[in-house]
Amino acid sequence: MFMTLLEVAAIPTEMATRTSAIDFTFLFVKMIAALVVCCVAALLVLKYLVPKLSLANRFASQDKIKIISRVSLAPKQYLYLVKVADKCILLGGTDGGINKIADVEEKE
Repeated sequence: MFMTLLEVAAIPTEMATRTSAIDFTFLFVKMIAALVVCCVAALLVLKYLVPKLSLANRFASQDKIKIISRVSLAPKQYLYLVKVADKCILLGGTDGGINKIADVEEKE
């Protein structure tokens, strides 16, 4: 590594001129523009492509549990009507937990 540093130090350098400074400015602007394009592309991929490729979405259509209805009783108290493998169940949900209230016929 020390030898590489010595070789780099031995490279002859030139004084900066007006044209080389303009070239450097143009290259710097191109680099910033490329960085902005890459950041925008990364954000678009994260926003649109990743959720479509998510494993959770692939298995969502195969779920055997489905929330049919939710009714709010109080700010943090809900009644849920849930369908689980061809059965309907009425659940009560609060901050403290979830309780089974009753089995419900599908006709009701």
